[in-house]
Amino acid sequence: MKHQLWFVLLAGWLSSCSLIATKSELEARAKDYRSTAMQHWKSGQHDLALAAIASAIHTAKRLPMTHLQTIESYDDAGLYYYVTQQYKKSAYHQAVAVLLACGEPDHQNMFPVYVKRLGWAFAHYRPTQAFQPIAAHPLILFDDKTLNVKNNPRLRRKYYKLAYNPHGLPRRRMRLKRRPDVVAGECEIPGE
Repeated sequence: MKHQLWFVLLAGWLSSCSLIATKSELEARAKDYRSTAMQHWKSGQHDLALAAIASAIHTAKRLPMTHLQTIESYDDAGLYYYVTQQYKKSAYHQAVAVLLACGEPDHQNMFPVYVKRLGWAFAHYRPTQAFQPIAAHPLILFDDKTLNVKNNPRLRRKYYKLAYNPHGLPRRRMRLKRRPDVVAGECEIPGE
């Protein structure tokens, strides 16, 4: 089984390394990895399922950050981690899915589902924390230092711009400033 796991990881890495891949090819690869993950999951090979979903996320890096395959890959990973009782990883992946989908018209219908699934993870990850404020205003997830979604490169591109330090500090010390065009009201569930 260990060799199968490495094979899935290697195949995912090699297939996403091709120099020229069209958007439709990348979509198909990500979808195939998600399908493979589901097949492994159903057959009880949870490690292989998690490796396949990691390959889907890696492949989706080359798609637009709010593309359906990108968001669904994070959502699937969150669900797999949830079932394997890895609640912090589940909460992280579900939070990324929520924040990538929020405010996007194409994902309006699924956004409440992603938020609900994030609530499942939070119920186990932090059972004493009230989830309702997060459900009402998901952007407060950026203030959660232990979940650390702020370091996700896709979320940085969507929500932040780099504020360069005029004193020439190294790149890792650059501060992030919230983009002014991202409005908190766009990231709320209608009727909540």
